[in-house]
Amino acid sequence: MATLTIRNVPEDMVERIKEKAAGRGVSMEEEVRHVLRRQYPAREELIRQVRELWSRVTPVPHREIERLIREGREERLERVLPRAVSRPVASRKRAGGDRRRARAVDARRRR
Repeated sequence: MATLTIRNVPEDMVERIKEKAAGRGVSMEEEVRHVLRRQYPAREELIRQVRELWSRVTPVPHREIERLIREGREERLERVLPRAVSRPVASRKRAGGDRRRARAVDARRRR
């Protein structure tokens, strides 16, 4: 194993490490090794952790995902364009009340 020397560690940090080590019943050196192992795990350990987390996730069918995406889009549209989503353009009052012209515009948009 390699040896690591760290200089200029702030005193308050050293005290916190000592307190944490004492609370766990280990040496300060072992506490620092523990922190380093947790912070910088080996690749195999990361893969194991990811697999473990994924094993807890319940699979969701594709149709359910698509439904949720569609609902989210509709909700966003309702917030951005509440009138456009709540009723068709032809039913809105237009300047001059020309509903036939509004229906013609709607029909052209649908094509």
